[in-house]
Formats: sequence, C-alpha cells, structure tokens
Amino acid sequence: MITAFAHANDGSGTYGMIDILIELIKYHDFRVIVSRNYIEVIFTEDHTGYKLSLLDLNGKLLQEKQISGYNCILNTHLASSGIYLLVLSDEIILNVRKVLIPEF
Repeated sequence: MITAFAHANDGSGTYGMIDILIELIKYHDFRVIVSRNYIEVIFTEDHTGYKLSLLDLNGKLLQEKQISGYNCILNTHLASSGIYLLVLSDEIILNVRKVLIPEF
C-alpha cells in the first residue's frame, strides 16, 4: 500500500491524502500441446483444484476437467479442426488462450 498526499498551491491550506492498495495479480502460465486426439496443458506450478474448460468460439462448453497437479489432458478426438478457447478458472476466470486444432 502507498499513501499519496496533495497540497493546494493557492495558499488556502487545503490538503488531502489517499491510501492506494496495489495488488499483485498472479499470471497463471502454461504450455499447450495439441495432438491428434488430445490437448495437453502443462503448468509451471501445481494447479490442483482449478478447472480447465474447452469452448468453441461461440462460448459453447465442449469439455471441462478438474486439474490435479501440473498437467491436464482434454480429449479432442470428436472435435473438428478449428480455433477453440482454453479457459483456466477457479471461482473467476484466470487465463484464456486460443488453441488451434488442425486437420490431421
């Protein structure tokens, strides 16, 4: 937290202060490996308890898994080629990535 002070330059003696809370937003980084029948997501730290969701570009949920550990595998053998969204979340959305499933 920082405190900012301000004083008027007009000689009126007016002043004020405000406390500003600065929060560090944690960036959840991960690698994505796309294969013929699955997408593997590898995290840099343990993400047990988080959710990983695969959505189409219209927002339709295609698959969702609870993460246990440092990776998560989503089955894509029924998905057609195209661009999809991977969404990492707990109670809020923490990270969103586009992923391309090519024609194999």
